[in-house]
Amino acid sequence: MRAYQNRWLLDAVALAALLILLLRPSSTKPLVVSVSFVSYTIVHGSSTRFALFSLINDDQISIRHRGISVEMEGDSMYKAPVTRPGLPWITATPLETGREQIFAVGVPTDPNRWRVRVQFSRNTLCERFSSYTWSQRWPLSLISLRSPQV
Repeated sequence: MRAYQNRWLLDAVALAALLILLLRPSSTKPLVVSVSFVSYTIVHGSSTRFALFSLINDDQISIRHRGISVEMEGDSMYKAPVTRPGLPWITATPLETGREQIFAVGVPTDPNRWRVRVQFSRNTLCERFSSYTWSQRWPLSLISLRSPQV
């Protein structure tokens, strides 16, 4: 009987340690990811100008794309970016360490200054588990382990 209680206690401690590891916040070190302007381009047969940007992941862990929006000077609302088939865009797969991804955003016709807002998060173990559960259609109670956006 005593061995059974010890085994139960050991299992409980191991489960608690695993949960602490999975649910702990990701590193407080700043992300080493850069977004830089590359050039402008015009698509043949269109008058819309597109800006090309480079997203480089120099962090120690892969990152996952969370969204892109356009921010106009003097407007507090974020706008959806203008995209076009045939121009580079962010893929759904994580961006591995040391890799670069080019994407194009349509230049707004508004004369005000603008900038591109890129959201991403580290692709931690908890994040990978969460995306796996979404792809496998697991119960929603297991999916709530998603880490906050960075």
